[in-house]
Amino acid sequence: EQIIISNKQCDMKSYTKSYRMTKGFKQEMRELPINSSIHCPQGGSTIKLDKDILKVRGEAHSGDGKPIIRVDVSIDGGKTWNEANILGEQETHRKTWSWTKWECDVDVKELRKKGGDDVKLDIVCRAMDISHNRQPSSCEPDLTFNPKGYSANPYHKISVNVEF
Repeated sequence: EQIIISNKQCDMKSYTKSYRMTKGFKQEMRELPINSSIHCPQGGSTIKLDKDILKVRGEAHSGDGKPIIRVDVSIDGGKTWNEANILGEQETHRKTWSWTKWECDVDVKELRKKGGDDVKLDIVCRAMDISHNRQPSSCEPDLTFNPKGYSANPYHKISVNVEF
């Protein structure tokens, strides 16, 4: 193995194709945008609830190394939001350059009253870092991102069925 120091960009196919932006941009990627993901429940699953609380868990990351200060969770596709608890929050400012775990207890009592025994939920999460960078709701066609999706960071969305 060797390290090569050069005054020109690397011309390896995997580098020139994977880590470049689309739409004619030739510059390489330097920072990843803020992102979040839902880990539990898993998309497409059916959850049997005995209580009126649905626990949603996941992780968030700021690609610029800034701490995550807030994560919001929606169970109606983004119409209404619940603030998640950031785990280990007393250490927020030390959790740079890492995924921040979060969880949110969502009250589904009203859904039980309205929806009957089986309800489909569209769960969405979004994150914000200490500089108030927030995920966009979607990747609009004019946004620039990498073919492998490295700069695509819309809200993470899953659908689950809840049985009461």
